[in-house]
Amino acid sequence: MFTRTRKAGSWTSWKQLETTAGAQEKVDAHAADSEKHITAAERNAWNNKFDSSEVVTSAAANKVLKLNASGKLPASITGNADGNAATATKLQTARTLSLSGDVTGSASFDGSANANISATLANSGVTPGTYPKVTVDAKGRVTGGQSLSASDIPNLDWSKITSGKPTTLSGYGITDAIPAIQKGAANGVASLDGNTKVPTAQLPAASTSAAGIAQLNDATNSTSTTQAATANAVKKAFDRAVSAENNAKSYTDTEVGEAMLALSLHAGSGGDAHPAVTSSMAGFMTPEQKAKLDGIAAGAEVNQAAFSRVRVGQNVVTARGKTDELELIPGSGITLTPVDLTDKRLIHIQVKDDFILQPLPMNGLWVGSMYLQASQTVTPSKPLSQCRNGWVLVWSDYDPGVGANDADFHVTLIPKKYGEVYAGKIFFAMVPVYATASTVDYVIKKLYIYNDRIVGHDDNMSGNDGNNAFDVVLRNIWEW
Repeated sequence: MFTRTRKAGSWTSWKQLETTAGAQEKVDAHAADSEKHITAAERNAWNNKFDSSEVVTSAAANKVLKLNASGKLPASITGNADGNAATATKLQTARTLSLSGDVTGSASFDGSANANISATLANSGVTPGTYPKVTVDAKGRVTGGQSLSASDIPNLDWSKITSGKPTTLSGYGITDAIPAIQKGAANGVASLDGNTKVPTAQLPAASTSAAGIAQLNDATNSTSTTQAATANAVKKAFDRAVSAENNAKSYTDTEVGEAMLALSLHAGSGGDAHPAVTSSMAGFMTPEQKAKLDGIAAGAEVNQAAFSRVRVGQNVVTARGKTDELELIPGSGITLTPVDLTDKRLIHIQVKDDFILQPLPMNGLWVGSMYLQASQTVTPSKPLSQCRNGWVLVWSDYDPGVGANDADFHVTLIPKKYGEVYAGKIFFAMVPVYATASTVDYVIKKLYIYNDRIVGHDDNMSGNDGNNAFDVVLRNIWEW
C-alpha cells in the first residue's frame, strides 16, 4: 500500500506503508540477530571475568596471582604471603582455655579435636535446704534463705481466696458457738420467727404439772382436753353453779364431791381463787381483754337484753328485746320473795315442808348387757358434754349362761367435766355385788371415758376379784 500528500499545491512522492505482518517480520529478525543481542547467561559470564591483563604469575601490586595446575600458589612465592591460612589441621601451639569467677574450670585446646571444660559453680554460702523465703543477687544466685513471718503474709480480701476455706465452726477455730443444726432441734436452742417470737411448735404444752402454752376456749361445753378455759367461761360455769345452788336441789355427798373436783380444776396459779389480771400481766384473761374492759365507762349498757336466753329444763326462752320482762309465778307450795340488796337483787324461794320437788327426767342414752372388755365400746346417743350434768352408768347382776338379772343394781356417776379434763384416762368404777352386815364383795371395772364413748378393759374379765368379775354387767346409760 502506497500513500502521498498534497502540500502547497504540490503532491509529495509516493510512500509505501508498512503492514502488520511486515513489521512483525522485521522485529523477529532483529531479535534473532545474536551479534547484536546476548543472553542473560552470556551477560553473567562476561560480568564475572577479569581482563587477562589483570592476572599475573608473579607477585604484582593490585593484580590477581594465578594458581598453578595443582591449585597452589607458584613455588616462587615464599615468605611473602602475609595473613592467616584459611584452614589448618591444628594449632602450632596448644592453648589452655580457663573459666574464672563464679564458675571455674579449664581445658587444653590445639584445634585438632573438640575440648570439654568441666565447670565448677562456686558455693553461694547458703546452707542446702528448702526455704519459703529466699534472697537472690543480681546474677540470680540464692544468697540467703529464711522462714516466713506473719509480716510476710499479705492482707487478702475474702473473695481472693478460692480454695481451702473452712466449712465448719471448728474449721475457723471457734469452739464456743452453737451449730446451726441445733436451732429448733431437741436439746438445742429455740429459733425465732419473722416476728422475733419463738414458734409455738417449740414451746411446751401446759399441763397440770408443768407450765407451758395452751389455747384459750370461751365455751362452757367444750370437750377439749388440751385447751384452757377463759375467765369468761369460768365465770359462766360459776354462775350456773350458783344458780343450781339457789334452786335448792339436793345432791348426794358423791355428787357434791365430783362437783367440787370439777370446780377445783379451774383453780389457777393463784391457788383456790383465780389470780387477778392486770393490763401488764395475763391470767385467765389476756391483757387485751382486760384493757378492753377497763375502757368501758361506769354505767354503760350493752345493746342487748340483760338475759338473752333463759333455760327451763329442756326448753329455752329467748329475749326479743332490751325491755323484755321475765316473770316468775309461784306454784302450789312455793313462795317467791324478792330481796333488794345494795349491790344485787335476789329471789328467795321458799318451799313448804310437805312439798316434793320433781326432778328432771333422766333420758335413756343406751341399753344393753356388756362386761366391757377391751374389744367392746359403748356409744351413748348423747355426748357427755351435751348432757345436763353427765352420764349415769347402771350396773346389774349377771349369771353366765343365763343372762342379766334385774337385781343387785348399782349406779356410777360420770360428771360431764370428766370428759373435758380426763378424756381417755382410765376410770375405776367400784360396783358392789354382795353385802352383809359385816362383809361387802365388789368388782372393779376399768373404763376409758371419752366425750362420746366408753371403752372397756380386758381386766374386766380376768377375775380380779374372785368370780365377781363375771357377775356384773353394764345395763343402761342415762343422762342426769
